[in-house]
Amino acid sequence: MVTATQFYAVTGSATAPDPALLLTFKSVFGHFPGSIVTLLIGVSLLFGHFERSGSLSWLTDKVYKAIGEHTLLIPWVGYMIGLFISTAGAFSTATITLLVPVIAALGRRMPRIFFISEVAAIVGANTGALSPINPVGTVIRDSANHAQVSFNGWQLWLLGTIVSVSTVLVLQIIFSPSRIQDSTNGKKNRLVVWLY
Repeated sequence: MVTATQFYAVTGSATAPDPALLLTFKSVFGHFPGSIVTLLIGVSLLFGHFERSGSLSWLTDKVYKAIGEHTLLIPWVGYMIGLFISTAGAFSTATITLLVPVIAALGRRMPRIFFISEVAAIVGANTGALSPINPVGTVIRDSANHAQVSFNGWQLWLLGTIVSVSTVLVLQIIFSPSRIQDSTNGKKNRLVVWLY
């Protein structure tokens, strides 16, 4: 409990504090979702190790080598890895931070699929955040419980996955390598998307 002596030292007030304004640790932690903190710490440690040990780069390299030159599958690999990691509990921003450099390295070899590969990985990572074991999914569930709304967290995740798969599929059609042509404009090389 915050005592009057501490209160006086902080505010310099000579009057006694209103007891209603004093906060106890119990009242603070009663409103604080400790399960989210535990989840955040555990997931941060897990994926920090996953990234630091080189496991993510190793896994991604193995998958991309297995695909080879099948360029239509490459964006889906980024999507699935992003979806899997975020579904398992990593913040989508952490997943994106881990995946974007790996996909960028691939983009140097295949510049025509760079954009759609990056977008697919980002969409997959953000979709995985709807998982009930992801911190974002936990916040959504807690907010829904507070509003006295019930739903199945995995059904929400599945619906988000269906929508995101459809989105990536449409984007893959729009940005397919057959519609992209190299164009030189002065000294700059750029990719032009033909929408027809």
